[in-house]
Amino acid sequence: MTRTPNQSLAARHPTDRNVVVDGEDYCFSMKLAGRGTMSAAIWSPSEGKTSALVALGETLGDYARGQADEATLISASKPLN
Repeated sequence: MTRTPNQSLAARHPTDRNVVVDGEDYCFSMKLAGRGTMSAAIWSPSEGKTSALVALGETLGDYARGQADEATLISASKPLN
């Protein structure tokens, strides 16, 4: 899976800062030639490609622990295509 430079460059800080007590922060980063390391974070995504990327990351963890098979891993990557 490849995250394009345009997706990373489009990341923006939220305009409102709601204080919440549950959920999870997910951080993504990549090295980009000529720009260094680009990074972005999101709190508990519920839809879209960022949510699919989080689901893939969780599935990769399951796969590494022997709790998911290759077919599950492939299926988790499909929403990102």
